[in-house]
Amino acid sequence: MDLTKFLKKGLRSTILLKGGIHFSYEGMWKEVQSDLVIDEWHMGDFSSAEYTINVENGKDIKEVIKVLLTASPDTASVVVYGRASTTRDIVSVTTSVTNSYVQLILNPKTAADKGAKAFFSATYFRSHA
Repeated sequence: MDLTKFLKKGLRSTILLKGGIHFSYEGMWKEVQSDLVIDEWHMGDFSSAEYTINVENGKDIKEVIKVLLTASPDTASVVVYGRASTTRDIVSVTTSVTNSYVQLILNPKTAADKGAKAFFSATYFRSHA
């Protein structure tokens, strides 16, 4: 595959996608149970991340969630800034942090939501320390 058909150098050291290019995602689903760690990273590698989380509970109950997470060795903050669902919220989103790593955690909203399938895409931001 010749990637130069789709990419070129953009302004200020960016990568420019040539006309009409889009991304599609698929991933390894994780089954949502209590305190599902959907992602985890080392504190020295990254300081923040932006997530798109896709959750499905059967063929009719679906949601997509946009999440920002930032962390330091002592504290972490997670913000859900966008959410769309076909019927209702399926999961809650929280975070946990230690001196070594940060976790993004999903929990089912109801007992009926246990077993829902979730996966994510992420953009990670390197730590400057």
